[in-house]
Formats: sequence, structure tokens, C-alpha cells
Amino acid sequence: MNREYFINNFFQRRVVPDYAQDIKEYLEAIGLRYYDFEELIKRNNGGNHLEFFWVKFPDKGARCWNDILTQKYPVL
Repeated sequence: MNREYFINNFFQRRVVPDYAQDIKEYLEAIGLRYYDFEELIKRNNGGNHLEFFWVKFPDKGARCWNDILTQKYPVL
């Protein structure tokens, strides 16, 4: 398996799939008009609630782990 596979798998586990039953409501709640995989990753900092990994982006989102825990960071 190559590096791209592992990176893709890492991010695939961190977003709501586009076939989720309530995807329209979810997208509306986070301010997206359509399913955009990259934007979803940026808006949730690549984090999920099952593990402690997250991704820091230079132009948006959380700046530190405390931002993730408190959910007090700009997502737009």
C-alpha cells in the first residue's frame, strides 16, 4: 500500500459520508451548500471523536488542542 492510500484513509474516516441519511441537514448546519470533502476536513480540523488526531490548517480552524476540546474557533 502506498502513502496516498493511508493519507486518504486517514481523512475518509473523519468526515460524514456523502450518502449519510441526514447529510443535507448536516451541510446546512455547518454552512456548506454542497458536499465538499476538502472543506469538510478543514471545518472539523480533520478530527473525529474516536481518537485524538487532528490537523492544523494555516488559514482556518483550531489553533491548538484546547480549541478542539472547547469547540471555540472560527470554522468559516
